[in-house]
Amino acid sequence: MNPPSFYECLLKCVSSVFEGYTSVLYLKDAGSQYRMVSYFSLGDNVDKTSIVVEGKGILGWILKNKKALVINDFSREKRRLCYYLKGEEERVKSFMGVPLKGRRGVLCVDSKKTFTFTPKDQKILSQFAELISVFLEERDKVINYSETEKFYNGLKLICSLKEKYPKWDEYLKNMLEILCLYTGFLYCIFATRDERGEGYHLEKMSDIIAGLEGYRGKKFRINSGLVGWVFKNHKAIILSDDQDQRPVGSLVGTSNKGEKFKTIVCLPIIVNLKTRGVLVFLDREKRTITQPLSEFFHLLINHLSLFLENLYLKNKLRNRKKGR
Repeated sequence: MNPPSFYECLLKCVSSVFEGYTSVLYLKDAGSQYRMVSYFSLGDNVDKTSIVVEGKGILGWILKNKKALVINDFSREKRRLCYYLKGEEERVKSFMGVPLKGRRGVLCVDSKKTFTFTPKDQKILSQFAELISVFLEERDKVINYSETEKFYNGLKLICSLKEKYPKWDEYLKNMLEILCLYTGFLYCIFATRDERGEGYHLEKMSDIIAGLEGYRGKKFRINSGLVGWVFKNHKAIILSDDQDQRPVGSLVGTSNKGEKFKTIVCLPIIVNLKTRGVLVFLDREKRTITQPLSEFFHLLINHLSLFLENLYLKNKLRNRKKGR
């Protein structure tokens, strides 16, 4: 049973148990916003596109304070509900709402009758909310397992690249393509530092990026842009904000703003205690860094660090032999 069908059946049960007029469920969307995922009503004037903001209105109060709320004489209430179209709310006489665990959402039911909801009713509605929370937890487990399996397959492909593509340039090209495919990020860039640690350059990009045309191979100062910061501080940068759009020029500190991104991830590749490379992921949309994705990033960087260390040692040994 897919989520909408589950929610719809459950809300029908809620309305039936409490003889309610309308039952609604909001789940966390982005930031402090919650969107309606399902409803059941005896009327036709429910605003399906309504958004709840934490701390604002009756439902926002429940979310912010993590407390249930019962209003048995709605005519005395100055605050308004947010899920009705104009005029319909005047028919509501009583209201009851409970929060889901971890501020994941809010479950509500209302009635045309005054003084209809009791403390016992509130307890029963809380049990319905607990059922939804359990469903969400189990759904997340399935999603995480699926993600983990996908990233494992991607990492397995990357580990096999060195045998198929012994030339470094071909290896990089195929690795970046695989990373975009399996992570879903729009672009991926591999930046490398020079031997003296004075600068770095963008060695390979998964595709042409507006604002970075012609910058491949160009040397940037080691303290330039977000990538330079990662090289200097040996720490990752993860920026993901629905409101903030950073120009691609901020990566390397150029005045050329170029394309804008809501998600930027810069991961250091450390070899012999020095950041020799930085792997950059870019997306125009806000991306959530889930636990499976975070674990994939960690395993990927460990693999690349070992791979580059082996290349470094082989080159060092080769140069010594030439010097004899």
